Amino acid sequence: MKKIVFLFGIFFLFLGSIFSQDIIYKRDGSRIQSVVLKITETSIEYQYFNQPDGPVRVLSLKDVYMVRYNDGTEEQFTSEVPEVQPEPEAVSTTSIMPTTTISQPVSTEPIQPPVTTKQKSSGKFSLNAGGFLHMYYNEEMSSTFGTMPLFGLGLGVDMDNIFFTLRYNTGSVKYDEDNWTLKHSQLDLLFDLKWYKSQGSKAQVYSGIGLSLNTLKDEGPDNEKEKGTGAGVLLELGFDILLANNLYLFVTATSVIGNVNIYEEKVNISGERLGVGLKVNFD
Repeated sequence: MKKIVFLFGIFFLFLGSIFSQDIIYKRDGSRIQSVVLKITETSIEYQYFNQPDGPVRVLSLKDVYMVRYNDGTEEQFTSEVPEVQPEPEAVSTTSIMPTTTISQPVSTEPIQPPVTTKQKSSGKFSLNAGGFLHMYYNEEMSSTFGTMPLFGLGLGVDMDNIFFTLRYNTGSVKYDEDNWTLKHSQLDLLFDLKWYKSQGSKAQVYSGIGLSLNTLKDEGPDNEKEKGTGAGVLLELGFDILLANNLYLFVTATSVIGNVNIYEEKVNISGERLGVGLKVNFD
């Protein structure tokens, strides 16, 4: 139970801070996690995201390709930054006639700011596969079945600071001399928030909540079967590490809270689920 409270604390601690992050994409391919304070006709004033009390920094718009704001919108910039032209001086001409001065009219057209466009960020799809260990809190379940090994396949949608995952996990253990087998299947829908991303997204840490549909199937040697289902709640904490282009290693720790109705009673299948696997993102 203490682990569940700990995960809840982490989730709500970083929930507020994640939406205050802006990302500045530079033309050299690098990017800056920041809080944008002001955009002028020629520059961007910002602070580093992890230095809220640090100095205000200034970056020329000539070096900026795009800014992705914390609400998911994007603003792109052209490489041409307007320069203020000096007003032309009066031109004088001399002749045998009395001296006259001809002044050229001064342009009153306002200087146009850089052309910008805004658009919503599009999601990236991902595939993931991994192995998991489900450790039951219930002493009777733990002593009878031990740790349940699971294999999972999932689909995901990544939207920069948030992502959704739909994953199916399944596994089984034999637990007595008569070769009875317990099969445990889980269909999970998870919503995660990223609260840390390194430069270039080589590593990211996230936490989230979700729903789980659990199925237990007890099978005996004489084709005896008993099946039950039940819903549960998920609390997840995890991190991804970039291994190669769009290929990530993921590690997760998930608290599962729920019951399954089987043998005309509610069986507590709550526990800790540890997982490791690979995830591929598609642009």
